[in-house]
Amino acid sequence: RQQLAHFIESEKRIPVQEERLNGLLSQKETLQDAYFALEGQMEDLFNKITDLKEELAGLDSLTEAEEADIRNRRAEAARAIEEAQMRKGSAQQRLDDVTELRDSLVSCTERLNATAATLSMYEVLKTAFSQDGVPHQIIRNIIPHIRETANSILGAMTGGTMGVDFVLDKVTKGNNNEKATLDVVIEEYGKTTLPYTSKSGGEKVKASLAVILALAEIKTSAAGIQLGMLFIDEPPFLDADGTDAYVDALETIRQRYPAVKIMAITHDEAMKARFSQAITVVKTEAGSKVIY
Repeated sequence: RQQLAHFIESEKRIPVQEERLNGLLSQKETLQDAYFALEGQMEDLFNKITDLKEELAGLDSLTEAEEADIRNRRAEAARAIEEAQMRKGSAQQRLDDVTELRDSLVSCTERLNATAATLSMYEVLKTAFSQDGVPHQIIRNIIPHIRETANSILGAMTGGTMGVDFVLDKVTKGNNNEKATLDVVIEEYGKTTLPYTSKSGGEKVKASLAVILALAEIKTSAAGIQLGMLFIDEPPFLDADGTDAYVDALETIRQRYPAVKIMAITHDEAMKARFSQAITVVKTEAGSKVIY
């Protein structure tokens, strides 16, 4: 999900990158036009210098005035050459800038294309894992099976007075984003249907065990195997009624799965007394000791 958020954030920056890309393309065209214009001017200057050199080479005997005029023209030609060289250096620098901008443009375009391709793939994944994607469809299809199996187990635990149900909803959050929710509610004869978190400890224990066993039963049935052993740690903070409900639920499990061995871990002596066999671990000065 963090990767997905990262690429979604990258997708938001695409318009800014595209705007920058358009600006770079415009700068590239302007600099190329200026460079071509400078090349034309430089070519004219070099042609002029060549003409001057040829003209100077054809002179054999000159008067003082002609020599002075030639010196002036040579000085003017030297200045023209120096100016042309300076303009050539400036044009070369601008051409280098254009080349650098072009390379940056190519690199930026490649990154944008790669990001767009990655975002496209994540869009497919986002759709696949959305509210209408495959995993949610699997959940929707299996919920009735889990409900039926869990209620069969829970009904046996409570004499048919309790049931459990699952509520799938789409909750709209900020920016019109939808978030899936899966709420567990407990139905009890003669009482108001309430969410799992609002029920007492004993009721939660029975509902939890029923759902856990339903999931285990469905999974093992699909895999073609049978439950062999069930390890359960005692639920914390249960009152006496909750503890009794817990052990009653375990008794129901034994009746439903006669071949299953159940091992429950507890520090409650009253709960321990409900079991026909016990393995006690005590702490001594020599270390832990196991009493059968």
